[in-house]
Amino acid sequence: MNKSLQLPIEIRVTRYQGDIELAIAFQREALRDWCLGLCLLKARLIEDLIITEQQPGMKVTIRLGSKPDADRTTRVTIDPETSLVEISSSHLDNALLFFLQYYRDGVAGVGHIHLESVDARTGARNVDVTLRVPDVAPSISREELERRLQGR
Repeated sequence: MNKSLQLPIEIRVTRYQGDIELAIAFQREALRDWCLGLCLLKARLIEDLIITEQQPGMKVTIRLGSKPDADRTTRVTIDPETSLVEISSSHLDNALLFFLQYYRDGVAGVGHIHLESVDARTGARNVDVTLRVPDVAPSISREELERRLQGR
């Protein structure tokens, strides 16, 4: 079973100096459905989570990896209109935690996370999946960080 979501997101593929970035920028309104989709994928209640932009454009299919190294390695196949992300279980856990915390807090600690990946066709480690969010908590000073770490 698959789950298709048309979300307020922007999907962009950028190629630079032999590397490829698949970037997905999420709007706040996408969070609920996106988080639920990731939960369904993690629970193996769906095989594919298919996300598309609201305007006709790119489509990304996300599925749990099935290769022997699928716990650690995310494999990506980039095509002009559709990309496939065979996400590792650890990357799925990290993405789910990041987005659930963002949903809970209304802001993220950082503006994006990277899922370092390999090209599914060539095995080259030159693909990066970047998941971006618009709302980021303000940075804190070194002094404030030290104060918080010391529990004062």
